[in-house]
Amino acid sequence: MKILLIAPEPVFEESASCSSIHRRILVLTALGHTVDLVACPGGTEKDIPGLTVFRCRELPRTKSTGNGALSGFFLFLKTVQRLFRADYDLLCTVGRAGRIGWFCQKMTKIPHLHDIAPSLSPGGDGDARELEQVAEALEKSGCAAAQAAGSQR
Repeated sequence: MKILLIAPEPVFEESASCSSIHRRILVLTALGHTVDLVACPGGTEKDIPGLTVFRCRELPRTKSTGNGALSGFFLFLKTVQRLFRADYDLLCTVGRAGRIGWFCQKMTKIPHLHDIAPSLSPGGDGDARELEQVAEALEKSGCAAAQAAGSQR
Protein backbone atom coordinates (compact mmCIF):
# COMPACT_ATOMS: atom_id res chain seq x y z
CA MET A 1 0.00 0.00 0.00
CA LYS A 2 1.29 3.49 -0.83
CA ILE A 3 0.50 5.90 2.01
CA LEU A 4 0.74 9.70 2.11
CA LEU A 5 1.36 10.73 5.72
CA ILE A 6 0.86 14.43 6.47
CA ALA A 7 2.40 15.83 9.66
CA PRO A 8 2.17 19.53 10.60
CA GLU A 9 5.51 19.49 12.41
CA PRO A 10 9.20 19.02 11.63
CA VAL A 11 9.20 15.27 12.55
CA PHE A 12 12.15 13.24 13.85
CA GLU A 13 12.69 15.66 16.73
CA GLU A 14 12.55 14.94 20.45
CA SER A 15 8.83 15.21 21.20
CA ALA A 16 6.08 12.73 21.96
CA SER A 17 4.08 13.43 18.80
CA CYS A 18 7.23 13.13 16.65
CA SER A 19 8.05 9.85 18.40
CA SER A 20 4.52 8.60 17.71
CA ILE A 21 4.85 9.48 14.03
CA HIS A 22 8.28 7.84 13.89
CA ARG A 23 6.90 4.62 15.44
CA ARG A 24 3.98 4.65 12.99
CA ILE A 25 6.38 4.98 10.04
CA LEU A 26 8.57 2.13 11.34
CA VAL A 27 5.57 -0.19 11.70
CA LEU A 28 4.07 0.67 8.31
CA THR A 29 7.35 0.23 6.45
CA ALA A 30 8.13 -3.01 8.34
CA LEU A 31 4.77 -4.33 7.10
CA GLY A 32 5.89 -3.61 3.54
CA HIS A 33 4.01 -0.37 2.95
CA THR A 34 5.60 2.61 1.21
CA VAL A 35 5.23 5.91 3.10
CA ASP A 36 5.62 9.38 1.64
CA LEU A 37 5.81 11.85 4.51
CA VAL A 38 4.90 15.50 3.97
CA ALA A 39 6.18 17.52 6.94
CA CYS A 40 7.16 21.00 8.02
CA PRO A 41 10.77 22.11 7.59
CA GLY A 42 13.32 21.29 10.26
CA GLY A 43 13.86 18.09 12.17
CA THR A 44 16.49 15.54 11.32
CA GLU A 45 16.59 13.12 8.42
CA LYS A 46 16.25 9.37 8.98
CA ASP A 47 17.23 6.68 6.52
CA ILE A 48 14.27 4.31 6.73
CA PRO A 49 13.72 1.92 3.80
CA GLY A 50 10.27 2.55 2.31
CA LEU A 51 10.10 6.17 3.55
CA THR A 52 10.49 9.31 1.45
CA VAL A 53 10.29 12.68 3.21
CA PHE A 54 8.99 15.81 1.48
CA ARG A 55 9.31 18.97 3.55
CA CYS A 56 7.36 22.10 2.76
CA ARG A 57 9.04 25.43 2.25
CA GLU A 58 10.72 27.12 5.19
CA LEU A 59 9.52 30.61 6.04
CA PRO A 60 11.30 33.39 7.85
CA ARG A 61 9.53 34.03 11.15
CA THR A 62 8.13 37.53 11.54
CA LYS A 63 7.42 39.21 14.86
CA SER A 64 3.90 40.38 13.97
CA THR A 65 2.35 37.26 12.45
CA GLY A 66 4.55 34.26 13.26
CA ASN A 67 4.38 31.58 10.60
CA GLY A 68 1.58 29.21 11.72
CA ALA A 69 -0.98 29.97 9.01
CA LEU A 70 1.62 30.24 6.25
CA SER A 71 3.25 26.97 7.33
CA GLY A 72 -0.14 25.29 7.10
CA PHE A 73 -0.67 26.77 3.66
CA PHE A 74 2.71 25.54 2.41
CA LEU A 75 2.04 22.11 3.96
CA PHE A 76 -1.23 22.02 2.01
CA LEU A 77 0.50 23.02 -1.24
CA LYS A 78 3.18 20.34 -0.79
CA THR A 79 0.46 17.76 -0.09
CA VAL A 80 -1.49 18.67 -3.23
CA GLN A 81 1.75 18.56 -5.22
CA ARG A 82 2.39 14.99 -3.98
CA LEU A 83 -1.18 13.96 -4.83
CA PHE A 84 -0.63 15.00 -8.45
CA ARG A 85 2.75 13.24 -8.70
CA ALA A 86 1.95 9.82 -7.22
CA ASP A 87 -0.97 7.43 -6.77
CA TYR A 88 -1.80 6.84 -3.10
CA ASP A 89 -4.00 4.20 -1.49
CA LEU A 90 -4.41 6.04 1.82
CA LEU A 91 -4.09 9.55 3.27
CA CYS A 92 -3.00 9.56 6.90
CA THR A 93 -2.92 12.79 8.91
CA VAL A 94 -1.97 13.72 12.44
CA GLY A 95 -2.84 16.67 14.64
CA ARG A 96 -3.65 19.92 12.87
CA ALA A 97 -3.26 18.35 9.41
CA GLY A 98 -6.74 16.83 9.67
CA ARG A 99 -8.37 19.61 7.65
CA ILE A 100 -5.82 19.16 4.89
CA GLY A 101 -6.57 15.44 4.78
CA TRP A 102 -10.34 16.03 4.83
CA PHE A 103 -10.12 18.43 1.89
CA CYS A 104 -7.76 16.18 -0.08
CA GLN A 105 -10.04 13.18 0.53
CA LYS A 106 -12.99 15.13 -0.88
CA MET A 107 -10.87 16.17 -3.85
CA THR A 108 -9.39 12.73 -4.64
CA LYS A 109 -11.71 10.15 -2.99
CA ILE A 110 -8.64 8.49 -1.43
CA PRO A 111 -9.56 7.09 2.02
CA HIS A 112 -8.43 9.34 4.89
CA LEU A 113 -7.35 8.19 8.35
CA HIS A 114 -6.80 10.90 10.98
CA ASP A 115 -5.08 10.62 14.35
CA ILE A 116 -6.53 13.47 16.40
CA ALA A 117 -3.80 13.66 19.02
CA PRO A 118 -0.72 11.52 18.41
CA SER A 119 0.88 12.88 21.58
CA LEU A 120 -1.89 11.24 23.66
CA SER A 121 -0.81 7.79 22.53
CA PRO A 122 1.04 5.56 25.01
CA GLY A 123 4.29 7.24 25.93
CA GLY A 124 3.02 10.61 24.70
CA ASP A 125 3.22 13.86 26.60
CA GLY A 126 -0.35 15.00 25.84
CA ASP A 127 -2.78 16.08 28.51
CA ALA A 128 -4.51 12.86 29.57
CA ARG A 129 -6.94 14.85 31.73
CA GLU A 130 -8.22 16.57 28.59
CA LEU A 131 -8.91 13.16 27.04
CA GLU A 132 -10.69 12.04 30.22
CA GLN A 133 -12.91 15.15 30.09
CA VAL A 134 -13.89 14.39 26.50
CA ALA A 135 -14.71 10.78 27.44
CA GLU A 136 -16.80 11.95 30.41
CA ALA A 137 -18.73 14.40 28.23
CA LEU A 138 -19.44 11.70 25.65
CA GLU A 139 -20.56 9.32 28.39
CA LYS A 140 -22.92 11.92 29.88
CA SER A 141 -24.44 12.78 26.51
CA GLY A 142 -24.81 9.06 25.74
CA CYS A 143 -26.58 8.45 29.05
CA ALA A 144 -28.85 11.45 28.49
CA ALA A 145 -29.78 10.16 25.04
CA ALA A 146 -30.44 6.67 26.43
CA GLN A 147 -32.70 8.07 29.19
CA ALA A 148 -34.58 10.19 26.67
CA ALA A 149 -35.07 7.23 24.35
CA GLY A 150 -36.22 5.01 27.23
CA SER A 151 -38.79 7.55 28.45
CA GLN A 152 -40.47 7.84 25.04
CA ARG A 153 -42.16 4.42 25.20
